[in-house]
Amino acid sequence: MKFKSIKSKSIFVIGLGISGLSLARKLKNNCNKLVCWDDSLDVRKRALKFNLNLKLPTNVELNRFDYIVLSPGISESYLDNYKNKKKINLISDLEFFRFIDGKKLLVGITGTNGKSTTTKMLEHTLDHSNVKIAGNIGLSFSELKLNSTNQKNLIIIEASSYQLERIDKIRFNIACLLNISPDHLERHQTMQNYLDAKLKIFKNQKRNDHAIVCIDDNYCKKVRETFKEKFLSKPIFFSVKQKIKNGIFLEEKKDVLEITNNIHNEFFTIFKKNLNIFGKHNYQNLLATYIMNKVLGTSTKKFIKRSQSFSGLEHRLEKIDSFKGLNFFNDSKSTNLESSIGALKSLKNIFWIAGGLSKSNGLKGVENHLLNVKRVFLYGQDRYKILKSFKKKVIISEFSNLEVAFEKAFELASKTTGEINILFSPACASFDQFKNFEERGKKFKLLVKKKIFSYKNNDS
Repeated sequence: MKFKSIKSKSIFVIGLGISGLSLARKLKNNCNKLVCWDDSLDVRKRALKFNLNLKLPTNVELNRFDYIVLSPGISESYLDNYKNKKKINLISDLEFFRFIDGKKLLVGITGTNGKSTTTKMLEHTLDHSNVKIAGNIGLSFSELKLNSTNQKNLIIIEASSYQLERIDKIRFNIACLLNISPDHLERHQTMQNYLDAKLKIFKNQKRNDHAIVCIDDNYCKKVRETFKEKFLSKPIFFSVKQKIKNGIFLEEKKDVLEITNNIHNEFFTIFKKNLNIFGKHNYQNLLATYIMNKVLGTSTKKFIKRSQSFSGLEHRLEKIDSFKGLNFFNDSKSTNLESSIGALKSLKNIFWIAGGLSKSNGLKGVENHLLNVKRVFLYGQDRYKILKSFKKKVIISEFSNLEVAFEKAFELASKTTGEINILFSPACASFDQFKNFEERGKKFKLLVKKKIFSYKNNDS
């Protein structure tokens, strides 16, 4: 893979995590001058293995570089001590997708929740021979190998608000906004700033590009009202909660999902039993995926067939096992209440394990979503802060860590008559006790497997 337009450019990459290091490795032989930095000594040692030129930002004149790439996880306040901050050209790592040489079609997917699932589902269902996924998931820049022939490369990019807030001229041929709910306010400060960052995914689209927007939350409803005033692309609005006369909607019936496409004059059904995903939030992802397939030319028949073989993603309402009337679900990816609500609505008779490092508003509004919850088991650093969010009467217990919370949930569920769903959906960040949501989810899965194994051995 080669880049066009940057052979003569000088670039400074700050932050050498997975994405930053990968980009730097790819830029090393594709630009005139490359300088890098990371505050972590261990990370710098790893970077030196690739012969990268490392310099402290304070020891160089940043305004002399054509582009400054700040890692998505690093706030712009990092550069506050730099006196000529306003004169630097700060861009996102996503921007470099536009510099890739060769024919390409860029699909961008964003939203507070569901980005990863939708990205993987789109990759799985597309009728296209050369599909790559990148951004938050998928291949890193150093791994991305594109077809150099005349065939167009289709790149699906999962884009976070951190990445989108710094884009400049990158153009997404298809851009999808799934939903908006309060998240990352410690970075963006206000919901308007957060929304503005997300909406940049439509920023450079042209009249023949497509913008796909779900209108099932209040923020995205407002996006619909002002879309044509702000953006040039063709909007397609969709919903899993309401009928849309000039859009596309999904209705959930007892056994089937009914999809009505008023844009392309199409109606079809999918049997729920044939899908490996469930819950309204996943049906939202499914509908978004169908629309993108439609725009890209996949037949509906092929989409239905391929969607039925999609098994979902790890840590996203993942069913781990069943044992003596107990079902165990790992939803560790739910790092905010809005995401956990999808799981709470998808199951009945729930023993809910939640907690960790809460967002700024705790679990405000949680009392409206406890219809299917029998008991709550709170753990982690902010368990007492979260407890204040529960105004509706529900049995709540607090624990120091996930292990003791799970032990108690299992013990009480085992003594309860009827089928019980033990749901691990934290609705909080993981950083109080875990490196990330993946480590947290793996811990829960291990606890479940050990417990079932122990019981089976004792029974024998």
